Amino acid sequence: MHLFFQVNEALSMIYEEGLENTFARHKKMGRMVQDWVGQNGFSLANAESDCLSPTLTAICAFSGLKPETIREQLKQRGILTARGLGPYENNGIRIGHLGDIQPRDVQRTLDALSEVIAELEA
Repeated sequence: MHLFFQVNEALSMIYEEGLENTFARHKKMGRMVQDWVGQNGFSLANAESDCLSPTLTAICAFSGLKPETIREQLKQRGILTARGLGPYENNGIRIGHLGDIQPRDVQRTLDALSEVIAELEA
C-alpha cells in the first residue's frame, strides 16, 4: 500500500513541476556533476558512452584516493553516495541526481566532495 502512495506522490510532484521541466532539471543536474568531474581530475566511469544518464553519474576517483574513504567522509556530512559497480567497484562512486533532488542539493554534494578531496590530499 505504501508503494502506491509513494508513486502517487511522485506523479503529483512531476505533474506540478511539469514533465518537460522535470526532464530539464535532471539533465541540468547531470551536467553539473559531469562538469565537476572534468574540472577536478576525476573521470566518468562510462566516458566512452554517447549517452550519459541525466539521473545518475558514475565517476572514477583518481589514483591515491580511495572511493570508500571519500564516500565515508561524504556520509559524515550527511550526503549518501553509492559504490561503483562491476569493474568500477574499487575506484568508483555513483552520485544520484533524480527524483526530488534539486540543483542546490547537487551543488551541496559537489562542494562537499571538493572539501573531502582537499582534506584527503593534504
